[in-house]
Amino acid sequence: MVRVIFQVKHVSATGNIFQERCKTKTKGASTRLIGYSTSRFLSLTNVLKRVIEKWPAITAWYEERGRQALRARKSPPEFPLANQCDELVNTLSVLKQMGEIKRSCQAERPEQVEVLAQMYLARIHDLDSDHPLPHFESTDQHPRWIAASELTPIAAKTRSLLREAFDERFYF
Repeated sequence: MVRVIFQVKHVSATGNIFQERCKTKTKGASTRLIGYSTSRFLSLTNVLKRVIEKWPAITAWYEERGRQALRARKSPPEFPLANQCDELVNTLSVLKQMGEIKRSCQAERPEQVEVLAQMYLARIHDLDSDHPLPHFESTDQHPRWIAASELTPIAAKTRSLLREAFDERFYF
């Protein structure tokens, strides 16, 4: 993912094609990808959300770069995230609840009881590998779920590791 973000931001051979693709192929006014810092673990949720949101523009950008490379008789660049959209969606769905808890903890006056209740609900619902996982785009009006059996291996492992970390640190 880091490689995709770097290439889209810094490869000037295609001019402003990515910005134009964002305007025509995706919703929202943003035309940039968000960088990811390993020191800020849950900033990954913002990065994943933006990459998924801009997926059509990213794939179109790589296709255009491939066409340009073929015209120049060079080998086309490889798209590092090819066929990984489902993996990104599932991983974001696992991390979304943790991101919401993090934001509520960073609020001006978080209530300890409220935060503990959110953590407990995340543990028994979102991090339980036997329960379906709420899709990251799920709303109260339009609930969406990902069945536990449909999770990709990386998302299932992430869910399991988060549950273990929760149990170890908070619930003995």
